[in-house]
Parts: sequence; C-alpha cells; structure tokens
Amino acid sequence: MVTDQGQRWSAVDGMLSVESDPPNAVAFPRGMPTEVKMLHPEAFLMWGRGGESFYPMLIQEIGRQSLLITFEHVEDPAFRATAVINGKTGIVEKMAMLSDVTILTEVEFGTPLDPGRQLEFLPITTDWIPPNY
Repeated sequence: MVTDQGQRWSAVDGMLSVESDPPNAVAFPRGMPTEVKMLHPEAFLMWGRGGESFYPMLIQEIGRQSLLITFEHVEDPAFRATAVINGKTGIVEKMAMLSDVTILTEVEFGTPLDPGRQLEFLPITTDWIPPNY
C-alpha cells in the first residue's frame, strides 16, 4: 500500500512492514490499517455479529457495480457509517465514519480475481423501526 504521503506498507505472512521500520508481526487482517481491512470487508467489526457495535441497516445499489451500505450503531441510531463495496471485486472502495473518510483510489491485484465469486447478504428487515426515546 502507498499512502497519500508516499509511505509504503506491505503485509506478507502476517508480518506488517512500513518501508522505514523493521517488520512487525500482527494479526491479519484485524491488526492491519483501515486501508488494508477495506480489501477484506469481513475484518470490519460492523456486520452485526455478536458484540459488534454496528450492524448494516440499508443497502442500496449505486451505479452499475457498487453497493452503498449504511451501518447503524446499536446504542445510538443517529450514529451511522457508510461503505461503498465494489460488487465485482468485493472490496470496500470508500468508508466513512464520523469525520474520517477513506477512499481507495488504485488497487492492483497480484492474482486474477475469481469471476464466479458472488457477494451474499442476508435479508434486511423492512418493518417500520419504532423510535426508542
């Protein structure tokens, strides 16, 4: 990964390397920076699994190949985050939470993508959500 500041990061076999620092062992992908997690959306703690703080509450198709997913905080419905997922690659291209917005501008793949891979989402409830004041 190359950041906007020109810093180069790489991850190989669970070792995270920043070009000026010695390699550092981290859990992949949970210990990785947000930009790397965006390549592995399941690494985000936002899918409503167990004790996670967010859950997806709205999915919209945008353009020809992307999905906009809106996430809601379990304790504060006004606290939301969004992610744009590329339907062909399965990666998060844009993530917005509070005032932090991260956008992947260029992604190169070292191996061909599996064209048969289909993204699957569980049905989202369409019932009216009663206010909880």
